[in-house]
Amino acid sequence: MKDGKKWVVVDTETNTLFPPLYVIEIAAQLMEGWTPVGEPFRIFINHRVKIDPDAKSIHGYDEAFLEKNGINPSKAYEEFRNYARDYPLVAHNLAFDWNRALSGEYERLGIPPIGTRGFCTLMLSRRVIPEVDNHRLDTLKEEFELSSGRSHQALNDVICLVQLISKVIAPRLDRISLETFEMVDKFSKKDTKQCHHIIQTVVAKDTLLKYHIARQGKIIGEYSLTDLSKGIREGHFEITDHYWNKNMGDTWGSLSDIIHTIQLARSFLATEEQIVYLKWLGFSDGHLLSNEQAAEKIKILEVKTKLNQGRNWNIEKLMLHPEIFSEELEDFTHTQVLGKCYQYYIDNAPVSSRHADQNICRHVIDALNLNDPIWWSKGDVSLIFISKLSELYPETCNGKSISIENKLPLGEKQKFEEIIRKFTARASNGDNVAQLELGKSYLKIAKSLKKGELLDAAYRWLNLAAISGLHEAQNLICFELSDFRYGFIPDRVGVRAWAKIIINSEMPSGEFVKSGSGVRYKINPIRSRLRSIISDLEGYMDTQMIKESDLRVLEITQKLSLRKSTE
Repeated sequence: MKDGKKWVVVDTETNTLFPPLYVIEIAAQLMEGWTPVGEPFRIFINHRVKIDPDAKSIHGYDEAFLEKNGINPSKAYEEFRNYARDYPLVAHNLAFDWNRALSGEYERLGIPPIGTRGFCTLMLSRRVIPEVDNHRLDTLKEEFELSSGRSHQALNDVICLVQLISKVIAPRLDRISLETFEMVDKFSKKDTKQCHHIIQTVVAKDTLLKYHIARQGKIIGEYSLTDLSKGIREGHFEITDHYWNKNMGDTWGSLSDIIHTIQLARSFLATEEQIVYLKWLGFSDGHLLSNEQAAEKIKILEVKTKLNQGRNWNIEKLMLHPEIFSEELEDFTHTQVLGKCYQYYIDNAPVSSRHADQNICRHVIDALNLNDPIWWSKGDVSLIFISKLSELYPETCNGKSISIENKLPLGEKQKFEEIIRKFTARASNGDNVAQLELGKSYLKIAKSLKKGELLDAAYRWLNLAAISGLHEAQNLICFELSDFRYGFIPDRVGVRAWAKIIINSEMPSGEFVKSGSGVRYKINPIRSRLRSIISDLEGYMDTQMIKESDLRVLEITQKLSLRKSTE
């Protein structure tokens, strides 16, 4: 940025995440072009309001701290105005800091706005840094090894953001000749895919070069930028190594100087999303493919992998990889899960002293997400939600009462909770035995309580175990989850797919007959299906020994068919 324009990086911390918001800390750093100028600004503000426990757990400030260190709001904003003047304010998630936090303070205090609205570095980073999974400041801090102390304190976050701008964003924008503040502002609002293409086109020239790497004065090899990216990820190179390419004359550079270019080269490789999806499809070497190769491989496997007819990647990916799909997970919990929980509250809420509107329900969802991002997959979603609601907002549940107590005998409840504690972490990390145990436990409790959502949780865990090849999980899905007595099938297509797989697989004759007569009758109790069951079983009898008990099952199936045909 060659125009030397002055602007201010800013961050705020608030007493809560939901209106009305009170700003309790402001930090800022004056910039001139891409260069920080002078010492950063920091001030604490004491509004004498309650600090929400969830907010305190994020930034660490409470009422006692602000009573000791905070100053009067009017004086605080006077000092902030003297620092920021009328310069543009830039923040990571400007919609929060400018729209929700600072603008509300100005309106409450009756003072004119401080500074002008600048660009959002969250939006900018999404366009300039295509190689990361998400663009939260914590993620970028870890990805680029930025150091600023504890996150989610305004001064530390400002220091971290200035480092991100200087180390990563500015060099990339300089490469594409964005020389003024206004040009950067416009780029932050352009189509993301177009921006990625612009950035990658420039870096693509670097990927064609060969880099000579030297360690302690000795050349250890010649590598492409892609090879360097893989090598750094796998620990083959050291930050103290040096590099040279044909465009550098006689000068060698430190490998640490091109880390940002190497990071960008990763965007040409298969993404983390592609790699985990390929693994889910049965291909474990996705990390060796380019982005385009991975996309082609996915298309082929989606056609070939018939097993996926009974699986739902859009849900399973949120359970298996919440850290990779964090943005989609947040959207899922704020739409589908929130809608379901809010409707449950409306349908079951008594007359209480306060109604839980959608903002309150969203706050409850956020509190649950903060503790465990996949809480919604581990039990009866509505009951977990109502329990948290009554904890955070007891006045919304103080009518005749919403039943949130488990009606299980104490011993059985304790045993169930112990299984959940023992196996949940292992199951989330892909342990198929733990997934099976969790599925069986949820299935048992679902039958006792006649709870469809618990049956839903049972299906999710059993499905993961079944995908890994555990026949017991496959059988439980077919025998138990296809039973209409519980009034619920979590995924009828999925259950049918597993039934087909089991019937077509080799298994002892007894299990074959039971699965054929039981599963397919329960899923499709129509004449043509019953006849096909009998045909399957009779064909099986030609080549296998059938026990007397199995013949009895066949006889019952035939009678059911005759009964249907005469109706």
